[in-house]
Amino acid sequence: MHRPDPIPARAAAPVDSPGPAGRTPATGDLECIGTSTDTWLVSPSTPKTAVPWRDADLAAFARGVDSTLPRRLEQDPEAYLELIAAANAQRRQADRLLDDAVASARHAGCTWQSIGRVLGTTRQAAQQGFGSSLGRPGAAAERAATRVLEPLTTFTEMEALARAGRHGWHSVGYGPTYHVVEHDTHQWEHCRTMLDGRPEGEDWAEIGHGRAFWHYWARRLDALALPGDPSAEERITVAS
Repeated sequence: MHRPDPIPARAAAPVDSPGPAGRTPATGDLECIGTSTDTWLVSPSTPKTAVPWRDADLAAFARGVDSTLPRRLEQDPEAYLELIAAANAQRRQADRLLDDAVASARHAGCTWQSIGRVLGTTRQAAQQGFGSSLGRPGAAAERAATRVLEPLTTFTEMEALARAGRHGWHSVGYGPTYHVVEHDTHQWEHCRTMLDGRPEGEDWAEIGHGRAFWHYWARRLDALALPGDPSAEERITVAS
């Protein structure tokens, strides 16, 4: 009985064959080549074999984790666990960055509706997903000599703190839409820096540990606090 010839296996791409757009893997490098449906990760040390990937990004990610990882994926199951651990760590970092970005957007006055639109979801879903992580004034706001300045935004908070500082109030805590201020007999100066920046001059003390892009600082001045004490609402109204 005649048997049909077997369908030939797909040949592995040689190391010196050009990839998409004429790319050719350099000696000692790993290169992704193939079509839109099959991408082949070629190892120059084993030119007769190729590992198929459905997504070239995964191959690039593996190389970024460890240059030896793509080769080890061909023979070591533990390498796949290493890939999972690295991908999970990157996902956690992306989640933290997204939390900070949403908090910063709220601090800048963006509505939940606009945030939801960017995220491809509803206002309610965005608020439910991120609202609880924004926080509210904690124990510091419950002390007798403290007040909460809110609502504040990125664009109004420093003027509000400057006005409060002249009357002896200085920030001791903050969140995306508020500052908790405590009273003193002297005037205070406040400063805000981005990322790892520091204010110029001496005697600055950092308030908290920073929030997203911003770090906050305060220092006590020699001048006594101004008489009179505008309410928190008045300070926010003037600052706005």
